[in-house]
Amino acid sequence: QALRGGAGGLRRAEMTPEEVMASLKTHAQEMEAAAATASRLAAKVSLMVDSLTSGTPYEPMEAAMTKKKRKRERDPDRPKKLISAAMLYINDNLKRLCANGMKYPEARKVLAQEWKQAPEEVQKPYLDRYNAAKVAYEQEMEEYKAKNPDRDPNRPKRPVGPYMMYIHDNIRARVQEGGLSFSEASKVLAAEWKSATPKTQQPYLAKYEAAKETYKKEMAEYRAKGGQ
Repeated sequence: QALRGGAGGLRRAEMTPEEVMASLKTHAQEMEAAAATASRLAAKVSLMVDSLTSGTPYEPMEAAMTKKKRKRERDPDRPKKLISAAMLYINDNLKRLCANGMKYPEARKVLAQEWKQAPEEVQKPYLDRYNAAKVAYEQEMEEYKAKNPDRDPNRPKRPVGPYMMYIHDNIRARVQEGGLSFSEASKVLAAEWKSATPKTQQPYLAKYEAAKETYKKEMAEYRAKGGQ
């Protein structure tokens, strides 16, 4: 066996079992490190592809995560986003299904379907909760904006890229009909956008170009009036 294995086989034949195990362990660790490096590179390439398809500037993952963390730290008092009536229903009933052995993602899908078919008397308490929360949220946001006037409300908003337009147009339907979380739905839609045909992408690309031209004109008028 040592001869068939060549020089490497001869060296292994001279090693003790402990040395062989130590060598294999080192080799396995080196392979794990290489796999981790490859995974980080793949993630970075994915971000760069997203940047090219969406028209938004590429931002390294570490910088993006740091930026998001800073934003959360900068706005600790910002009101939390609203939870839809469907999600309130799902959250209230997840334990019921999971207690019977159903997996979490499957339970969400089943409950989303339940919500769609639920009679008015079942949906009404959740719609009432949502509407009450919406009133409170809008009031809290008004107070928050009054205390944090960090942006000129008259400054034109920069348009989002075609990729984000596609996400915005489809994410709520995926969450409500598919029982997915916003994070899960975003990943599904991101994969769809990457593999979408030019015919599917073209309306969003055209919409973005039109929005970009409008933004340029509005910014020129804004600056002409002394805006920065």
